[in-house]
Amino acid sequence: MDPGQMKFLRLLSTRMTQTITYHCYNSRAWEDENDRTIKLQGDNEMELTSSEKTKPRVVTNNCDNKDGSWHQTVLEIDTKQKNALPVMDVAAYDVGDKLVKQKFSIQLGPVCFVY
Repeated sequence: MDPGQMKFLRLLSTRMTQTITYHCYNSRAWEDENDRTIKLQGDNEMELTSSEKTKPRVVTNNCDNKDGSWHQTVLEIDTKQKNALPVMDVAAYDVGDKLVKQKFSIQLGPVCFVY
């Protein structure tokens, strides 16, 4: 998208939303108790999990199973921070276990501008 278009959409919008789906195979995406989550970085280079204004809402969290099957965790960001979205970078924390085969993929949904 042209940067001018993005700027114009942000100026007209009151809030923005985006959905992130973490497809997992023996890999966790979100643990509220231990504050261990996938790290999401927005367009303004801010970590989206660190602020209450941009903290994702957990829609479903089925990646807590390490049972050798594919599952998914769905997160939704709904924010008034106009420069926070789209998500530009994602870092997973629960990967690289040498004893358990782990895989994951990430699906970023479209950014919706609400005005």
